[in-house]
Amino acid sequence: MEKIENILLNAATNAFEQLCFMFSSPDDEDTEKNLRTWVASIVNFSGPFSGKLIVRAHKGLLNVIASNMLGEEASTAKQQIDALGEVSNVICGSVLPQIAGVAEVFNLEAPKILQNSEPVSPQNGEKMVFVSMTLDEGRVELQLFIKEGLELLKEV
Repeated sequence: MEKIENILLNAATNAFEQLCFMFSSPDDEDTEKNLRTWVASIVNFSGPFSGKLIVRAHKGLLNVIASNMLGEEASTAKQQIDALGEVSNVICGSVLPQIAGVAEVFNLEAPKILQNSEPVSPQNGEKMVFVSMTLDEGRVELQLFIKEGLELLKEV
């Protein structure tokens, strides 16, 4: 699963850099102690294997994410939520072909948003990969859950 962690972290780093102009720095877990309100975007997927990707960001990051994506200084709450969902969608769309192979086809559902989100634990035999990254503006956590079709995973 370590290779999947690297794939997930690289996809997240690329998405935040390219879409949001936000750059990662060495992970600092002390940053999390001061962050109380998290928002999560969940992208469910199905295909050769199914599962979900959860991207959790501190609520204070949402305006920066949306503003940078839109090229505007201020953003509405809806734009902020949509921006987090779009970043989550891009990360998920990047990770799955790297894990399963580019010939495989996945169906991604529209992102769903959870306010005041806590980390989610694996259930019913799910496998979970967790990575976190510290951006200049705050911390982001990603959880990739894979439940059905684990035997189809290529060697990663």
